[in-house]
Amino acid sequence: DKLSFYSTDEEFKAMIKETESLLQNSASTLKAAGVRKFSLMLPQAPHMPRYATFLVEQDWKEAPSCRDMRSTFRHLLEVARLDEEYDLERIVPAVGRSSQVFVGTKKGEAKGKLGKPKTIFAQTITHTFDSNLDGDQWMQWPENLFLSAVDELERARLNPDVGVRPNSRIFAHFNTVVDVEPLLVVDGLERFMNGFVAKHGNRLQQSKVDEIALKIGIGNETTGRTHTLRLTASSMGGEYLKTSALFEKADPLTGAPVSWSDAKSGADSSLDDPTAGRMELKRRIARAAGSTYAPEFLGMIKVELIKKWGE
Repeated sequence: DKLSFYSTDEEFKAMIKETESLLQNSASTLKAAGVRKFSLMLPQAPHMPRYATFLVEQDWKEAPSCRDMRSTFRHLLEVARLDEEYDLERIVPAVGRSSQVFVGTKKGEAKGKLGKPKTIFAQTITHTFDSNLDGDQWMQWPENLFLSAVDELERARLNPDVGVRPNSRIFAHFNTVVDVEPLLVVDGLERFMNGFVAKHGNRLQQSKVDEIALKIGIGNETTGRTHTLRLTASSMGGEYLKTSALFEKADPLTGAPVSWSDAKSGADSSLDDPTAGRMELKRRIARAAGSTYAPEFLGMIKVELIKKWGE
């Protein structure tokens, strides 16, 4: 199936070079018209179409990280942000049509005895969310979505070029607007995330998941989107899948997130953690030895207590 999907490579690459030339020759006209992105699609039934994306900020060259995925996915799945930090290789095909799976090698990373460390990224999107946060019924769909992302990670590891060594991360974008008070959304999603980690901790550890992030809009039809919430369970700071909640603002031109603030205190924040690289290295070493990184034990105890309280 993979070979047949790529059987159009020669034709498609020729089309990409021709398109780059056409766009570069028309750069001034495109600029005057305010065009910043161009998408090329090649049907190849019965397989998924081929896609190529060309960006003005890359002098109308093709963006390789966006090859074979719908152009809107670049910012909806935050592929552009990953592309800034990692050399990305897309795993084809993904299980879900609204999912993308990448293997990333951090740019500038030193090569170790086993080569450069890699990370698997499962990025997914949905346009559905139950805004009735009373009780626990609304949690079923987010749980199913995250479990499908874990399925993507497990399937990616079957690829001999990926294997069992890489750590992994999950990102889910709920591309909808919830008409609920922002802090109630924060509390509800924190409760969901802690419960999900407690319930499915074994699978998450087997898949070496270091971070789970979700993004969702808050607002209504009258006011539009007033907040964008980013809730993350991350081990990058040392503690096992510790939750944090941020409100983020996006660049109106590109749609990319550019600033963050703590959802509860309002203090300015950032997605970058200066200690993350060091923590990740220590965690990799512990996992390679068949062990667990010691600072994660407190978080694991908390997760087990949440699981017991829910029984």
